[in-house]
Amino acid sequence: MVAFCRQHPDQVVVAEDDGRMVGYATFNWSPEDRIGEVGNNAVLPDFRGRGIGTALVAETVRIMKSLGAEILRVSTLEHDYPARRVYERLGFQELARSVHFSMRATESKE
Repeated sequence: MVAFCRQHPDQVVVAEDDGRMVGYATFNWSPEDRIGEVGNNAVLPDFRGRGIGTALVAETVRIMKSLGAEILRVSTLEHDYPARRVYERLGFQELARSVHFSMRATESKE
């Protein structure tokens, strides 16, 4: 995440409180495809519930639209209800759900 922010500072939005960073949102923009994608975003626990996350994502949406985006996308996990509420509030519509698999590398199935 830090590497992305250093390489693409123009694709990072930050929220501050008295000079302290309390939240951020990133986005990816493909001018060739005219597709924008909301990236990672988070707000410090003590600052949640104040609309900061919504404002950060809304700002990334505004920027991507101003750059000429025709399609905006975002992905989140099914159980991330706060993020889902933010995206729905901003007008994103659910298109599909996916299934993720994992296993411990130390276990083997034989």
